[in-house]
Amino acid sequence: MKCASLRNRMAPDGGVHQLFTVVVRSDIGINGCTDDELPPTDFESEFRRSNTRFRIPLQLFGLGIIDGIQDKEIIERHAATTDIRKKLGIIGVPNRSGNDGTISRFGWKAQNKSIAMFAG
Repeated sequence: MKCASLRNRMAPDGGVHQLFTVVVRSDIGINGCTDDELPPTDFESEFRRSNTRFRIPLQLFGLGIIDGIQDKEIIERHAATTDIRKKLGIIGVPNRSGNDGTISRFGWKAQNKSIAMFAG
């Protein structure tokens, strides 16, 4: 991402944005952004502008096991339990990624297909 594209990122737009910058790096000004191009965030001012929200991130313990389950296994188990689920009134299908059709399983309503995407 270019430094210029990050300059105006603090305008409230309802999105989730990174609100910190890395300072005191040896490559600042060489390959990285300078403080003039990307100044450190003034959290106090952003808070007064109501441009901050607090959130409690979800814990990720044990999700590596879930990430390791292959899509094929989920589909096979879903098919194998069709009769039992029908008797219990359980309906539904595995959620899929709109990009590539793989089964997604992380986040509120399983919108992310991997832990890396979920954490991002």
